[in-house]
Amino acid sequence: MHPIHLTDTVKRSVHMAATIIQQSTATHFTIPQLAEKVMLPEKKLKMAFRQTFGMGLYQYLRELRMEKAKQLLLEGRSLKMIIKSIGYKSESHFSKTFSKWYGESPNNWKKANMLKAG
Repeated sequence: MHPIHLTDTVKRSVHMAATIIQQSTATHFTIPQLAEKVMLPEKKLKMAFRQTFGMGLYQYLRELRMEKAKQLLLEGRSLKMIIKSIGYKSESHFSKTFSKWYGESPNNWKKANMLKAG
């Protein structure tokens, strides 16, 4: 897909969508909900977001959630608290996603990285 010119209004809307996602990682907004919030057609939001951030809206959310999970793990938070704060419904789904993302379970990642930090 070739880049297209994004107007300043579209750029602001895309950044507003990113801010909404960043400020509420525990909430899974649908693309129609985000499009309505930032007043862009869904297709334009998806295309402009991908062009601006190099990834889709859901990948962006997943990346933010995983980064926040790492931070909370290093703070010593419980898995139960972490999954609630980043919007996962079950510990097993979170653990599976985390393992796929980082190549090891949250507990193993935490042990390895707490040793590095300490």
